[in-house]
Amino acid sequence: MRTGRKHTGGMTLVEMLASLGLLALLMLSAVTLLLSFFNAFSHLRQLQSDQTIADTLAEKTASQLRGATVIADPAGGESVAFVNRDGYVVLISTGGFSGTVPPAKADSGGTGTAYDFPAGRAAQLYCTNSSDGYRPAAARGFDGWFGTEFYMGRTVHFAFSLQRSGSAANCLTLAITLSGGGRAEYVSTHSIDLSNTPQIVSLAPAQE
Repeated sequence: MRTGRKHTGGMTLVEMLASLGLLALLMLSAVTLLLSFFNAFSHLRQLQSDQTIADTLAEKTASQLRGATVIADPAGGESVAFVNRDGYVVLISTGGFSGTVPPAKADSGGTGTAYDFPAGRAAQLYCTNSSDGYRPAAARGFDGWFGTEFYMGRTVHFAFSLQRSGSAANCLTLAITLSGGGRAEYVSTHSIDLSNTPQIVSLAPAQE
């Protein structure tokens, strides 16, 4: 009597399909894990980049305000004006600057220097006091702080608020918002100590 041989080698079609299915599931899990890791790493790198930009802008603003003798209440606005140790009115803003710095007295025949700095980047304008307000200063003029590459595709917005003690200011709060570049908004708040407690006065541009 002949008996059938048992199949002891190779894989059946069902076993092969099951193995391929399991391998596909493992590969899908690995790819999903790698994508999650990459997205988390990319998000962390973006946050670090935004934090570096915001911290640098906050320190730059604080360094300009050290030694201020008087300051205007920004009332939560995007710009702040103050008088520095050299007697200049300094205006810091992210709203953009456009105009002409008048020629220096030594070059009275000149037409001045034109400037056009876009909104969304931090800059400052040096001005001098006049009887009807402040005007751009010929000797110092305009300072654009950082070039486009510094912002890494982001635009920046400043929001200032002043903490006062009577008629003097003791702290300036600066909220920095970075946006654009296909990324979520990043908001960072910084407290700038005004150790000289400058007097709060009305500072306004000259009427043309």
